[in-house]
Amino acid sequence: MSKSHRYVGAAVAVAAVLFTPDAWAAKPKLNPALVGEGKIAYQNRCADCHGPTGRGDGASCERLQARPRNFALETFDKGRKPAEVFETVTAGSGDAMPAFTDLSEQERWAVSYYVLILRASGRNERAATAAARSE
Repeated sequence: MSKSHRYVGAAVAVAAVLFTPDAWAAKPKLNPALVGEGKIAYQNRCADCHGPTGRGDGASCERLQARPRNFALETFDKGRKPAEVFETVTAGSGDAMPAFTDLSEQERWAVSYYVLILRASGRNERAATAAARSE
């Protein structure tokens, strides 16, 4: 095996360790301060694409090749558990969404929780609208 192949193999092994949920610090407990931090980070880094309420209707969405996910209506690529959303925020999602490794780990957890709160509120609003229409 050549020296360059060993380096590539070692880099892949390191990446596999760094980008698995088990390598990250323990998930923080959900609390109001964390949600507030998540809301601020979301507004600063995510809302331009995903929109202020997570409906995929941000100011930049029309210029993007792939439409941003609507959190209330669409499935999540890597799952909807906090650790799975954290993985998406950390590593990105294909070509469409970049990795946000410049955010601290705490901020990425905060955004992950906030995205799940947006998802729940959007789903509750949709259910309430459907119930009101059926009356």
